[in-house]
Amino acid sequence: MNTPLHLQPVHEAFATGAANWTTCDWPCHCPQLNIDLCGLKSINAQRMARATCGKESMAWQSAFRFLLMVEEKALQARDCGERAVAAAERGDFHSAWKLAEDACRIEAEWHSQPGWKTLASLLHDYATNHAFGCSNNSR
Repeated sequence: MNTPLHLQPVHEAFATGAANWTTCDWPCHCPQLNIDLCGLKSINAQRMARATCGKESMAWQSAFRFLLMVEEKALQARDCGERAVAAAERGDFHSAWKLAEDACRIEAEWHSQPGWKTLASLLHDYATNHAFGCSNNSR
């Protein structure tokens, strides 16, 4: 895809936000299993739930549900980011900014390292400049 030069920072900020959070990447001790879920993907927990039985399987099922919820929230934030980029490409910088803010809100509920903030800040600047008739081509 041929990205207009003035939107290149938007695409870069999206890529950074999307790569920043995909699963549980913070210390998250699971006492039933005596493991840290940090870095574990839901599919791995699901496999362990199927491979074990009894209380251990139930603990892995709980870990699976938790990790799946985290991954779904990360995907929701990414979807907001994608829609923000699409709105920016249409020149609708106000909507783009609001969508990026939505990604930030979703992420803030779960993740302590703000990956979508750069996109939101950048699109806020674009929206402000656009509202006052300033050109974004200088970026």
